Amino acid sequence: MSNVLKELAGGFAALATAGVVAGALLFSVAAGEARAAEYEVRLPVEKTARVSPVGEVPAAEAKPDKSGKAAKPDADKAPKTALGRAAEAAASAERAAEKAAPKKNAAPAKPAAESKHTPAPKPHAASTLVVPAETPVPVAVPPAGGEVAPPAAPAAPAVVKVKKTPPPPPAPKLDPKALVMPKTPEHAPEADAAQGSKAVALPADGLWVGELHVEFEEQRVIVHAATNRAVERATWFNQAEPRKLATDLRGVWRKKGAHVLRFDTGPVKNIIVGEHPDRLRLSVEFRDGAVKPDLEPEVKTGPEGVTVSIPLAISLKS
Repeated sequence: MSNVLKELAGGFAALATAGVVAGALLFSVAAGEARAAEYEVRLPVEKTARVSPVGEVPAAEAKPDKSGKAAKPDADKAPKTALGRAAEAAASAERAAEKAAPKKNAAPAKPAAESKHTPAPKPHAASTLVVPAETPVPVAVPPAGGEVAPPAAPAAPAVVKVKKTPPPPPAPKLDPKALVMPKTPEHAPEADAAQGSKAVALPADGLWVGELHVEFEEQRVIVHAATNRAVERATWFNQAEPRKLATDLRGVWRKKGAHVLRFDTGPVKNIIVGEHPDRLRLSVEFRDGAVKPDLEPEVKTGPEGVTVSIPLAISLKS
């Protein structure tokens, strides 16, 4: 039995020496990989002594707390062997080396001025406007009674309506021949000074128109058509182009003698008689500017024929 104890004592001494050497060489791996080995010692009284790893308290020494649970073992109060002390020294040296080394992923610290204080605003530029001391400053004075008058509305721009006057109508075209008193018609040289066709005898039977008599006055033209019977109905209308006045004798009238009268001068160009199944038409054509576009003739009928009085827009010159 003594030999066994001697061997154990020699083994513990060797382990202590190895732990000191490992701590001197900063053998950090030995601390992590060191595994506690259990050694059983046979005592004379047949009791077994158990050597626990570093920091572990034997189960026999763990005391329950007031709640009945086992208290957490205290590593500082556990018995330390030479090997445990060497491992603890190596672990402390490794932690000190880690704290001394700078962290790779740590962000640079911001200056204290940026994190706590904001830059002061710049002062505005001073106004360069200089007001003379003697210049009066206008001050708005409210009206009496404490009421503030509303601001005056801007005056609306004056609208001037300009009435457009229609342009004057163009001056009518005037044929110079219309101002000259006409002469005897070319086809009737034997006619009298009153201008007209030769008198002819009319049949007693039927409706007949014979002599055409035209009289020119200073501002009027009078056309007379002789008939063998009284004209019961006569109508008229204006024609713009060419300018004409047509007078219709209603009924089956026929013409004896010449059907056309022409004039070289004067307001009338010609007079044409046209026969139709239900009427006889006396068509008077005028020269330019001789009559107004809206002329209204005066038509009279009687037992000796029909008379048409036409006003002129000009004055004839003899």
